[in-house]
Amino acid sequence: MYSLAIYSLFCNVMAVLYIERMPAYDPTSNAQTLLQDSTQPLFPDILWSQPETKAFAGKLLIIGGNLHSVALPNIAYTTALTSGAGEVKVVMPDATKRYFDLRSPNHQILFADSTPSGSFSQEALPAMLAYAAWADCICIVGDSTKNSETAQMYAALLPQIDQSVVICGDSFDTLLPYSTHASRLLKGILVVTFSQLQKFAIALGYDIPLTSTLVAMQFTNWLQQFTSECQLTIVTHSKEVLYVAHDKTVIATRPIKQPNDQEFTKIAVRSGIWAMQQPEKTTEAIATSFVAYN
Repeated sequence: MYSLAIYSLFCNVMAVLYIERMPAYDPTSNAQTLLQDSTQPLFPDILWSQPETKAFAGKLLIIGGNLHSVALPNIAYTTALTSGAGEVKVVMPDATKRYFDLRSPNHQILFADSTPSGSFSQEALPAMLAYAAWADCICIVGDSTKNSETAQMYAALLPQIDQSVVICGDSFDTLLPYSTHASRLLKGILVVTFSQLQKFAIALGYDIPLTSTLVAMQFTNWLQQFTSECQLTIVTHSKEVLYVAHDKTVIATRPIKQPNDQEFTKIAVRSGIWAMQQPEKTTEAIATSFVAYN
């Protein structure tokens, strides 16, 4: 018992020592690891350069929900309204219409075809493509279920989208059988738990193992290597550190406690909004969003 406790303490101390010794920001470096305190933005210029009017703040489309739960799309919508998006709309299966008062002409809820069980069907694809054409960023949140028709619809949708796409929650699990579709997104952002990231790497056939025993330095190196081979932006959490990684650059923000499903949804929405508004500095913008609402 004592030896395990001592080993665990050693790993934690080494993780802290490594993070605190991260190098200063170097724009010319191919691989970078940057530390950001959760109370102090590493890129204050980004924090102060967000759009001041809704006309320039971008259009966010949220997709998710099923007949039995619309909680996460609702959280995503309310988060977007308070996080600087210019316009926000939500797409849910038409089986969820019973939950909403649609008499107001100003409601921002859209619907697409659903399966008998109440999740998105393959027939939802044409409507999804039409809705997506309106948006600057698309956030596929949770409460999607693992219905095979929903998975096939998402798999058909993703290759036809040019905008930024954020995938989080159980929507990631729904898409897991089609991991290669997600991995090819030019502007894709995965907001995933550590275990989901493990599953994604395995599904892609990535040959460097990702285990929970990795200390911060090893995990950072893994993220750098993974994002050098996968064009996605990865947002994940491990051991009170929230990471964003893209193209061999890793920004680690600490301390941040382990997020639950609702908090991961908020992180995903804000990541999408800030990346949409700072398209030339998406990694830095996402990291700044961690601090802006912490």
